[in-house]
This record gives sequence, C-alpha cells and structure tokens, in this order.
Amino acid sequence: MEKYVLFTIGDRPVTLFALCIVIAVSAGLWMMRWEQKKQGLHADTTEIFALLALPLGLLGGRFIYCLCNFRLFIYELGLSRMLRLWDGGYAMLGIALGAALAAWITGKITSQSALRVLDMIAAPCAIIIALCRFAEGASGQGFGREVENPFFQRFPFAVYNTDWEIWFWAIFMLEGVAAFVVALVLQSKRIPSKPGSKIKMFLILICAGQTLFEMMREDGYLRLEPWFIRITQLAALLVLLGLMISAMIVWKRLPNEQRIAGWKMGLYWMIFLACVGVDVWMQFAIQKSADLPVWACFSVMSACSAGFGAVAYRMVFRQTLSQ
Repeated sequence: MEKYVLFTIGDRPVTLFALCIVIAVSAGLWMMRWEQKKQGLHADTTEIFALLALPLGLLGGRFIYCLCNFRLFIYELGLSRMLRLWDGGYAMLGIALGAALAAWITGKITSQSALRVLDMIAAPCAIIIALCRFAEGASGQGFGREVENPFFQRFPFAVYNTDWEIWFWAIFMLEGVAAFVVALVLQSKRIPSKPGSKIKMFLILICAGQTLFEMMREDGYLRLEPWFIRITQLAALLVLLGLMISAMIVWKRLPNEQRIAGWKMGLYWMIFLACVGVDVWMQFAIQKSADLPVWACFSVMSACSAGFGAVAYRMVFRQTLSQ
C-alpha cells in the first residue's frame, strides 16, 4: 500500500510494515541475548542462530507461500516471480520451520541440546510475533468481518477502511495481545526447568490460539484449494496432535506406578477429538451462513481452542503422578 511507503532505497520502497518487522526482529534478538545468559548457554548461541534463522526463515516462509499459491505463480505471475523475495508473500508456517531448523543446526555447531536452544528462543519469538502482528495492519492484512455494533467501531477493536467506508474487526490486534501474553507466561517460574518445556508451552499456547484467530481472519490467508481449509489452522492442530502423540509415547514408557490412569489419557483424547469435531462444525456453519449467529459460532470455537490448549497441556506436562 503506497500510503505506507516511508522512503525508497534505490528503486525499492521501504514500507512502515517492513520497518516494524526490522524493529520486531531486533527486539527479539536482544531478548535472546538475555535468555542466553539466563540459561547459561554458549556465548555465541544467539549470533549463530540469527545468522542461520534469518535466511532459513525467509526461504522457508517464501517456499510455503509459493507452494500454497502455485496455481497463481504458474498461470498468472510466472515461476520467476517466486525468486523475487522482496515482492511480498511469506507464510508464518515456513518461517517457523526455518527457525526450528536453525535452532537444530545451532545446537550441533555449539555442541548443545537443540531443545535448550529452542527454549532460548521461545519467549523472544513470542515477542517478535506480537510486534509483527501489531504492525500487520499497516500491510493491509489481519482484518476480520464487518463491525456492526457502533460501540466497537473504534480502534483497537476495529479499523476503518476508507475505500469501502466500513469498520472491520482488527484481528491483528487480538493476535498481537495474545502473543504478548504468551511471552509473559513463558517467563513464569511455574514452567518446568526440563529442556524443551518452554518451547512446548510456546507451541501449545500459540497453536491453540491460532485455531481460533485464523478462522476470524477475512484477508489473504493461505488455504487448501478448492476447500476452505486454512493452512495455518490445520498446521496448528497438527502441531498440537504431534505434541500429544509424543507425550503418549513418553507416558507408555513410564512404570505403572508413576503414570496417570489410562482412562484419563483416553478422556483427554476424547475431549480433543470432540473439540475438533465441534470446531469443524462451527466453521461449516460460518462458511455456509447457517442459522446460528456468527458471534455464537466464534464463542463455541473459543471454547474449543481453550479445550485444545488445556488437553495438550495436561498430556505434555501432567502425564505422570509425580509432576
């Protein structure tokens, strides 16, 4: 959006959103240095991670974006546009995968556990996400449905579109606040000190929230064509599912006297699957304009997101009697 162009470098415009991204990443890296010292990691851990994560994150984000929009590039824009990294289009899923790979490589280079490196970046990544989400409105993304209630037709609840002369819900603000809360939670002393605990908590909270926020967005979200399945939402559920399966494997390896009852684990799975079913039902209701009010559908989906997070937390952090 040209009105958000601050200045140009050569023939490349520098937008407000791009500047905010630089500030967000810089703040995150500064916080990583603090986490590095706090956790007693190798002195060069942050620098090595940053040098790896920046290119891998950009390439991963671009790859996933192009993969999800391959028809657009093949039939309209041309395959050469995929290589124009400065020309918009990145997927957070790909950026996250690139950062995870960078953490693993960093652990190998510094002879440290990759889980400890991931723990180091958990809270800073939440801060980066929060700041990037807050700035997302400057890129014309992160908006929801039209706001009909006059009370909420104001910032930060909504933003005004001058072209359409309509107020839209500011979903990017909700996502930013949620990510900031996640960063605060990750600083809690109640989180176990075992390697991997912080990154697991980060994934549980971020993914549980994303199952709701992604459905509330009405902008250029990634989806599986020709269905309405949203890529980020599906990825969030798969991550939670992976954490639960991993916790189940750990639970099965424990002695009987140390692990919780099998019926509790079965109950957790039943609740998770029930939440998935209800969540999909609500999404169909919204997409097909069913008789249910939209606010009621989103309220039920909020409860499902809370259910996803609660079940994943119980399975990952409470699978033994001693915890």
